[in-house]
Amino acid sequence: MTSTSIPIITVLFLLALTALVMPLLKAISPRLAFSRAEMITVFAMMLVGSGITVGFTGQFLTIITGVVYYATPENNWKELFAAFQHPWLVPTDWDAVRYFYEGLPQDMAIPWSAWALPLATWMTFMLALYWVVFCMGVLLRGQWVENERLLFPLMRWKTRGPFSARC
Repeated sequence: MTSTSIPIITVLFLLALTALVMPLLKAISPRLAFSRAEMITVFAMMLVGSGITVGFTGQFLTIITGVVYYATPENNWKELFAAFQHPWLVPTDWDAVRYFYEGLPQDMAIPWSAWALPLATWMTFMLALYWVVFCMGVLLRGQWVENERLLFPLMRWKTRGPFSARC
């Protein structure tokens, strides 16, 4: 639902927020209602959040398990690819991968032992990647703000109103 060009869940949540919650907040007290800039911020954060969750659960997990699950004698993936995958990076338990695609049997617990090491390894990498991106933003901030004097119009919305940034 969120992997399309317009994430439907995000748009539906924004519609519900606008049509149901905002009138209720305005009826209680006009000060409680979100401003236009706050609504844009909420929508932007929902877009970012839906991209992260869909990218990880919808694509990433199928990428690291696809070689094991789709390996057949005809395509020879077991010998070509699966033999070179490190157990720290992919689950090696065939049943755990099969349950991921086909669902668990009735009353069976999730086999976390098969997923613990690969998920911990990839989460460490992802956290390091996000940290590097954050640090790059901090390093570039000085150049952008002090030397190039970029205006960041969304940040100035409250002070002067929309689209009124001065050069």
